[in-house]
Amino acid sequence: NLAGSLPFEVSELSSLEVLVLKNNSLGETVENVMSLFSKLVHLDLSDNNILKGLPNDLEKLNLLTHLDLGGNRMKGTVPPSLAQLKLLKTCILKANQLSGTLPPSLADMEFLKELDLSGNRLSGTIPDTWSNFSSLEKLDIGKNDITGSANCICSSEQLPGLIYFRSDCKCQQFA
Repeated sequence: NLAGSLPFEVSELSSLEVLVLKNNSLGETVENVMSLFSKLVHLDLSDNNILKGLPNDLEKLNLLTHLDLGGNRMKGTVPPSLAQLKLLKTCILKANQLSGTLPPSLADMEFLKELDLSGNRLSGTIPDTWSNFSSLEKLDIGKNDITGSANCICSSEQLPGLIYFRSDCKCQQFA
């Protein structure tokens, strides 16, 4: 039942690797977390009524393997700098108010296994580069305004481990 910002005592834990504060009313911006906890490996601030969007300098959290900021009211875009989190395996940004297009650079995340961008206001088409996701197992981009074909995902031989895919786009075949 935390509300407002992070308790002062938490801010003194500069070597913190796991921070799970889901289902609170922090309203805390991600920038504050980034500046305090650069050694984070696991960050879950889901369902916290965070209004501000994702910062453009996410690469400060370069050790992060799990990022869950779903269920907030974050606005803005999915920054291309997200792809600089080279160790990220799970990225959940679902149920926010993110807009703009899907960054082609996300396909450079070679360890990413789960990407959930569902329930936002994203638009445009699925970038062709997304057929290059090498480790992806779960991709959810449903409940957005993404149009066009999903064939770059559905028919890609580059995605042998993909076991779950949801999109509102048309998919002629799922290999």
